[in-house]
Amino acid sequence: MKKFVYGNTPGMLKQEINEDPASYAAQDAVFMGIPWEGGVTWSSYAGTELLPKAIRNASARYTGYLPELDDINVWDNLKVTDGGDLGCEPSDT
Repeated sequence: MKKFVYGNTPGMLKQEINEDPASYAAQDAVFMGIPWEGGVTWSSYAGTELLPKAIRNASARYTGYLPELDDINVWDNLKVTDGGDLGCEPSDT
């Protein structure tokens, strides 16, 4: 498993990259990117391998603090980790 297809990608929700699959069972959620650029079924759209990076970049703005729910900090109640990007074979469909 590669960390990321693109090296300048932050971890999902600002989490560190966890390359130890044995520790995933202790987590509430494990984020895994699938940067697959296979045959696209709609128009001639390309660039789907960039989606995991775009989602991780957007998630960097989230703090986990929810004032509308009595000042709950999500990270006090939820264990999450980022497992990096899964390897994808270009010819695998």
